[in-house]
Amino acid sequence: MDFIPLSYAFALASVIFAGLFSFLLKVGAERSHGSAALNTVISLVSLACSLIGMLFIHEPFGWALLALAFVNGFMYIFGSIARSEALSNIDATLFFPLYKVTGPILVLTLAVAFLGERLTTVQWLGFFLAVAVPVLLIDKLESSRQKNLGKGIRFLLLSTAMIGGGTILSKLAMDRGADVFTFAAVAYFITILGTGAMHVRGNGTGVPGSWRDVVFIGTLAGVFQFLGFIAILYAYQTGPMGIAYAINSTYILIPIVLSIWYYGEHWNVRKAAAIALSVLAVVLLK
Repeated sequence: MDFIPLSYAFALASVIFAGLFSFLLKVGAERSHGSAALNTVISLVSLACSLIGMLFIHEPFGWALLALAFVNGFMYIFGSIARSEALSNIDATLFFPLYKVTGPILVLTLAVAFLGERLTTVQWLGFFLAVAVPVLLIDKLESSRQKNLGKGIRFLLLSTAMIGGGTILSKLAMDRGADVFTFAAVAYFITILGTGAMHVRGNGTGVPGSWRDVVFIGTLAGVFQFLGFIAILYAYQTGPMGIAYAINSTYILIPIVLSIWYYGEHWNVRKAAAIALSVLAVVLLK
């Protein structure tokens, strides 16, 4: 039982940092900053933070763990860009509940299939409640309210698949004693190469505003992303992945509240009920 408080503490810290990071992605999308350019800045800052961490804490890192970090970074390249593109087409109040629910479902499914984790009866109940959440969030009016509902959902699912798969790789690396900061540095380095190449080729939207604003938002987001990633890696290292990931998934409440307050995004009882149900589902899935 000693590991539970420490794992919970790391998971809860990741909630705060991930929530602030996700809201800054929404800010970048609203200002029409290129997703590839913004994610390149974010990854550069996160890499710098990881390298600083390596100066103080460093442990042996084998080739197998290096390969896991490499693939993790590759998957995050496409997952993060898809997430930014999804936010450009649908409201945060729709994106984040769906993303939070589909993410844990995918991760838990992979954990059961490949890591030998098993669900209790209560957790299966949470699974089916989670599946029901999109029914509350998507109705006939929602399509007219969004910029492009179909495109946004497709990018959401792509982002979920890529980032969810990377989560499993992170857990495997942590279980094998990977150095947290080295793992993060390698993953961010690969991400920089990928998002940088995408930006050079001109993929994604442009950067119509000042580069100063892109760098400012990207720097803040990069620091929050780094802190959130390190916190969740330590949570994986000190406790079960299912519990840590379920707690981390509640970060969506932060960008939703901030988006409603700052951007005046649409809000109704239906969405409030969906968010409440999704939170209940995540609790049951722990």
